[in-house]
Amino acid sequence: MPIWTLQYNGVEKACADWGLTARPVIKTRDRSETVFSFWMAGAAPEGAVPFPFRAQVIIRQNRTPAGGGGFTGTGFVFTGYMQNPRASVRGGQQGITVTFADAIWLMKNTVFQQVWTGNGGGALQPFQFSRCVLFLDVNVYVPNLVQSVAWQVNQLIAWAATCGIAIQPGVINYTGWYLNYYHCRAVSIWDALLKCFEPIPDAKVWVDGSTTPPSLNVLTRANIAGLATPVGTAPGPITLPFKGEDAAGRRHFSSADFTPRNDLVVPCVVLQYQTVSTVAGQSVTSLYYDTYPATDGLGHPNTGATPFAMVVPIDLTGAIIVNQTGHLDCEPLACVGGTQATKRAWWASKRGGEHDKLSDFRTRFQDPSGTPVTIPDATVVDDNGNPVDLTQYPNRIVKGTYHAWMANAGTGIIAIRAHVLTTAICAEYDVPGATPAESDTNGNLTRKSSARQLHCHITLTNAPAGVKTFNAQNVKQPAETPVAGLAQNIFIAREVLDYDGSHEIIDPGINGETIPLAQIIGHWNVLNFTGGNAAWLNANMTVAATEIDLMTNHQRIEVGPSKHLQPQDWNAMLQFFRYRRQFMPSSQRATGTADANNTIDEAMNTPDANTVEGLAVDTAQTLLNYTTPSDPTSVVTGASNLDTTLIPAILGAGTPVPVTDATGMKTMQPRPVLACDSVGNSFWLIVHSTAGHTFAA
Repeated sequence: MPIWTLQYNGVEKACADWGLTARPVIKTRDRSETVFSFWMAGAAPEGAVPFPFRAQVIIRQNRTPAGGGGFTGTGFVFTGYMQNPRASVRGGQQGITVTFADAIWLMKNTVFQQVWTGNGGGALQPFQFSRCVLFLDVNVYVPNLVQSVAWQVNQLIAWAATCGIAIQPGVINYTGWYLNYYHCRAVSIWDALLKCFEPIPDAKVWVDGSTTPPSLNVLTRANIAGLATPVGTAPGPITLPFKGEDAAGRRHFSSADFTPRNDLVVPCVVLQYQTVSTVAGQSVTSLYYDTYPATDGLGHPNTGATPFAMVVPIDLTGAIIVNQTGHLDCEPLACVGGTQATKRAWWASKRGGEHDKLSDFRTRFQDPSGTPVTIPDATVVDDNGNPVDLTQYPNRIVKGTYHAWMANAGTGIIAIRAHVLTTAICAEYDVPGATPAESDTNGNLTRKSSARQLHCHITLTNAPAGVKTFNAQNVKQPAETPVAGLAQNIFIAREVLDYDGSHEIIDPGINGETIPLAQIIGHWNVLNFTGGNAAWLNANMTVAATEIDLMTNHQRIEVGPSKHLQPQDWNAMLQFFRYRRQFMPSSQRATGTADANNTIDEAMNTPDANTVEGLAVDTAQTLLNYTTPSDPTSVVTGASNLDTTLIPAILGAGTPVPVTDATGMKTMQPRPVLACDSVGNSFWLIVHSTAGHTFAA
């Protein structure tokens, strides 16, 4: 006859051979662990049990002994872990009860943790933390991007496997269900899973021990009903007689009636979202409705103002927004293109190059002969020496500071530091020009330059010319947004009527012998009944719990919606939202810092100008002494002139015969000269002169 076997530590034996001789019972309950228990009849209370605490065992159904000590046959498989044994003495009986619970029991006793990034030892590094945020993926963190319920379930299963629990994901529904971030601390893996399912009334959760490792399955009631009718122990719809005896001789007893739970089929779901943001120091309240169906039967918008409507207020974390204002005073870059007058004015002004010597016509752009020359267009390069595209950066910032948040008519303002440089020929006089004009030669010439650099460091921008005020809002913390489709998902989860009730099956056995059950009913099934109300035939009622005595095959089945919360199902479900802690900047878990929008916008300062004068290649320099030293228009009483242009003029007056090379004749510098005094004594002088030369006859 087929028997139950138990495998421990690689050894499979009949349950009786392990000392498990009486009262085999299976208890299943929705959203809880399945428990398999045995009574070790006659065992001394102080005696030992063959399995240590948390030992993993595999219990199989309908096994037949085979040659060589093995077994054949397949059936229900339960994978569980040894709980604390309970010894008892009752009158003349004594024994020990051993219970095995599936992986859900381990998940109830294992703390869920997620990876945080934080400062440790002066550097950012990952930490395992029990402060968790459900429905958030820190590895691809995007503000307000929530993950589905199915995604979160898979993450929890993966963490359980990391902790050494033999579990893997099976069939997981609810890829289309989304909930807003949920914060929790020091919760077990199972508590975190229940948080996923609290607002989901039709989620059916169980462990399939027949796979390696066992699989955690999460299916909707509707999807279980849509499966094929199982032959053995498997998920799917099962049909039983409401009462009486079935073809196998089993007697069926139901409660007086199955009570329809019309109170759980809601006319509408109205989620009322409230977001309180801080904008420029003021609280701003935003309201949003997620309603399904959108209208009632009369075409009016659903507001939840009707009996049995599900109305849920949900608070979301608001944004923190700071108003920002900035000013820029910009002007075109007049040192490129334009007239001589505009270039000269730009280089002279404090808004341009700030060359104060160009403020009047003491400095005139002339060649050595006094002929006017033009100021060349400037070259403009960035800090790396690359040419700047002046079509992209046409204006320079004169006043104000540039910020990255600035925009003009939707176009972001950009700015770049630049070096502006040109080389010109100029002459310097001691009085302003009379005309004024570049060609004036009035006054005393004090300096000539064959090359004079004009340069400055400025900030160029695409901001418009003139004074403009820029306003913006800086989002220091983004607002939490409602998830999509939640009202519709909740409505559909309770759209199909469910029932409360109970059902018992008594199996008298055949010829006085108990035959192992071919099918074990659990919360992985939905029930239909024949012989009763016609609506029960396709009701697909929820199985809440079962208790099966495998010695007698007596089965007790509880029917109805989940009892895992409180007696008032809907009110208890609303607590998920009622006591939800508001969102925190979850990017801190991924990066150790706040959201990117919290960064400080350091302004780019825009100081004018030169700190040193441009390089000059001088051709002439004259030092003058005036009758009135502070008045350059008074009579010149003395002058010292150093003019390199006179050297080629003198040399060109004859045919010089150089004493040294020609370069020496063209270079004036300190040189030794032998001289004698009035009585003929010789001595040396150092004079500023060219090299010696004579003129050809």
